[in-house]
Amino acid sequence: MKKMGVLVNASRGTLVDSDALAKVLKEGGIWAAGLDVVEGEPNIPADHPLVREPRCVILPHIGSATNETWVDMASLAANNALAAALGEPMPCALRCL
Repeated sequence: MKKMGVLVNASRGTLVDSDALAKVLKEGGIWAAGLDVVEGEPNIPADHPLVREPRCVILPHIGSATNETWVDMASLAANNALAAALGEPMPCALRCL
């Protein structure tokens, strides 16, 4: 990455090596990082190297928290509840092992 690069991860915390990212930020290898997910969440200690890094912004895993997502989830739940009440197969049933 370029020195003015910004790493953004809103996918999976394990995709980013936290120690390596903290090191490259500290050494100025990239400008900043924005993370919605961090390896080991939700139990991230206060002394985690990325928590202490001033050029790293960590969000509380809210990347999917949009109005569109909430409407879609409510619609899926309502359709499942209606189908179950009518004795029909649920269109989005969970498959438990």
